[in-house]
Amino acid sequence: MASRVVALGTDPSLTDSPVVPLDDHGYTAEGGVEHVQSVAYHARASAGDVLREDGRVDAAAESYAAARELVAGLEESPDFRLERLQNNEAITDLRRGRLAAARRHARGAVAIDPQNPAFLMTAAYVEAQAGRLREAARLNRAALDADPTAYPAANDLGVLLARLGDEAGAVRALRRAVGGDERYALAWFNLGVVYGRMGPLHVLASQGALARAVQLDEAFRDRRAQPTLDASTYRTGLDLSKPLPPEWTFAGTRAARPALVAGAAAILLLTLSLGRSLASRRGGRDLADRWLEPVSRVLSRVPLLGRLSAPALGVVAALAILAWKLGHDTGGGATATLTLVAGLALLIAAVLGARILVARRAGADLHQATWPSGLLFGLGAGAAGFAWVPLPFVRAPEDEARLRRAAPAAAGLLAVALVGLTAWLDIPITRSLAVAALIIAASMLTPVKPLDGAAIAKAGAAGASLAALGLGALALVGVG
Repeated sequence: MASRVVALGTDPSLTDSPVVPLDDHGYTAEGGVEHVQSVAYHARASAGDVLREDGRVDAAAESYAAARELVAGLEESPDFRLERLQNNEAITDLRRGRLAAARRHARGAVAIDPQNPAFLMTAAYVEAQAGRLREAARLNRAALDADPTAYPAANDLGVLLARLGDEAGAVRALRRAVGGDERYALAWFNLGVVYGRMGPLHVLASQGALARAVQLDEAFRDRRAQPTLDASTYRTGLDLSKPLPPEWTFAGTRAARPALVAGAAAILLLTLSLGRSLASRRGGRDLADRWLEPVSRVLSRVPLLGRLSAPALGVVAALAILAWKLGHDTGGGATATLTLVAGLALLIAAVLGARILVARRAGADLHQATWPSGLLFGLGAGAAGFAWVPLPFVRAPEDEARLRRAAPAAAGLLAVALVGLTAWLDIPITRSLAVAALIIAASMLTPVKPLDGAAIAKAGAAGASLAALGLGALALVGVG
């Protein structure tokens, strides 16, 4: 059907033919040539629409130009809508990089029909691309005045206000957008980003909005935290060749969307998505198993390397590696990143604190140390894109299996809790902390001396079971 429309629109015989339509009585119909001209105009304009939607914008521009050749003489026709042509020309010109022409056509459409929200939103988007943010904001406000349910206009207004520094106004506009369509993922994402820029008091609101965006559309999980205009062509299902129906609203054109899958299926999807998150960070377990021991033999010959065994060095390095790997996942700007760093510090403190607590209850004289080779390996692996953290291991007492197991077990339990919390709330920070807990557990279970994982692997049935279960669970979600 589309190819037939294009063929009809580009057929010159529509206007070159000397044949004149006849009326029912066989006489020449008055205005017959005008009728043929009107048919040709609409065919060419429709061909342009088909080509534009197919991505063939240069061919679409040619069809629109051909339609413009037939405009003269059609101004009085009741079916002629020049503003429709101009609106679609503006969209095509913008995609071709012809900003001046896009502005001219968009302004022309608005001048003819200043109450059409679709024309106003197109003009606003064009002005935004031209860097005229205040004019774009004015046009989006006009679109909302014309139709209070035009939620893409509210989203774009919020983005423009955020770029202009009016964060409070941006929040109001974006809340209006998600109020108009509670499943509008882009508006939720933008709301979360703007909240994230408003300081520590808005971190929870930011994370909640970002979580909602990800629930609605997984594509927002790794999206750069920048307020984003709705770049889609506003496909409202409205025939723009006709005037707006009296009771028409933008929201009334929405198609129903399926509900989110809940329960066990959602938890399964979460587990798989955590695995993808870890895979995208290139988990360092395989790398450590393969190269850490030979690298250690080489590094052991380096003078002064033994001075890098202070536990604090391993803690700081682990915190830096995790923050570097996971900081961009929070989506809420600097405030959310700082909140994540604080959460990572608490996570590491809880893992190592479990070891200290077990030592105190056992009356053991605990000595922890950072493995210098592991420290350099972890930093190098992190720079290369892998995730492996050099947290301190138990140096003494060497024969106390409970101390060896305490920290990896705590990391595993915290990971389970954080995965459950993420399944419930799907907040970006909790997701990042869950990934961090899994990375910590995997790193501690690396079976290379003198790390705890080597001692656990050589322990009795209980230790072996812990190692097997831990490594199996980690492999399931993509770490091992």
